[in-house]
Amino acid sequence: MSYRSEAEKALKGVAASFINSQLGVSASSKKSKVEGRAVFEEILAFLSIEAKTPEDALERYKNIQRHHNHILGRYFRNLYQALKIIDGYEENKLTYEEKRKYSSILRAQLSTKELALLFVNCLDGVSDSGQFKNLLVEFQMLEHLPIQKRKNGYSLAGSKIAMASEDMLLQYKEKKNIGVSLKKYYGGAFGTNGGVPYNLSPNKSMQPTADESAD
Repeated sequence: MSYRSEAEKALKGVAASFINSQLGVSASSKKSKVEGRAVFEEILAFLSIEAKTPEDALERYKNIQRHHNHILGRYFRNLYQALKIIDGYEENKLTYEEKRKYSSILRAQLSTKELALLFVNCLDGVSDSGQFKNLLVEFQMLEHLPIQKRKNGYSLAGSKIAMASEDMLLQYKEKKNIGVSLKKYYGGAFGTNGGVPYNLSPNKSMQPTADESAD
């Protein structure tokens, strides 16, 4: 079997897993339980309530991620991993044109509401240090996101208020230079989990964590 056949088989499996994860997304409100893609519309509506600026809506989204990460966390992690797999293939195994082909197939699975929340999710200071956003830039994942100019910014996917500012849009113009992290990590099964003291040893039970050592 060729590398391309293997890649296509793997990517189809990831796509299937990603689509299944969409069906499992659910959120509860005081009135009812919302499931599936309706969750994204419900969240966009929530972000718009009494939000006077895009920054207000962004703070509301950050609050959701801090206290209710289970709603969208798995969904966006699956999407990130799918793009990471596509991007990770070497050129001699999967050409850039083929990577664009598979990322376009993945993008076609997303509704405009999902694209809007994807935009918000990958803004600076929300999910990671820019790795996810760089993949969105690389594969032009927001190409079909409806954007309309408003008085105080830009609406996304028909949102009632401005969900994006010009500064937010500029973040997606080009890849972010992430640089080299100076944090030290314990490693092992914990990988880059900053909650474990990086120099933990049998006779040292209390040591600075990776996050503390970077301060």
